Amino acid sequence: MTSAVLGPKKSGMGEDLLNVVDQKFKGALVSSGGSGLTVVLEGTLSQPEPQPMLDPFFLSVHNQATSRLAREVKIDMMKLEFMNSAAFKSFLTWISLIQAAPTDARYHLSFQHAKSRRWQSTSVHALKCFGPDLVSSNENG
Repeated sequence: MTSAVLGPKKSGMGEDLLNVVDQKFKGALVSSGGSGLTVVLEGTLSQPEPQPMLDPFFLSVHNQATSRLAREVKIDMMKLEFMNSAAFKSFLTWISLIQAAPTDARYHLSFQHAKSRRWQSTSVHALKCFGPDLVSSNENG
């Protein structure tokens, strides 16, 4: 059973702007200072239909980014153990939201992912194909 929680919540990194949580997964939007935003993804996303949990979260992130006139949203996947292909549909929906936004409200998605998790590199590369001017990646550790 999935339980989604949206709204401010204290975490080890200070106050999260938004959260989505279920038994094996946590997503948090945290401020990176100024208009910068970071989405931190942790755990495992293996539900057959994660869209009811992820789509509202990513829409809220999108609304925060556009209201702050953010130029970039970082997506930290370093603690994300696994994400199935169904979850990536929500990323495509998010990319479509950015593409549909007025030019001056568009922002860049920068994925930070683990070199040791090859599935992350392959998945982010596929996302780049849907938004080549909006998606980039940095491989770490």
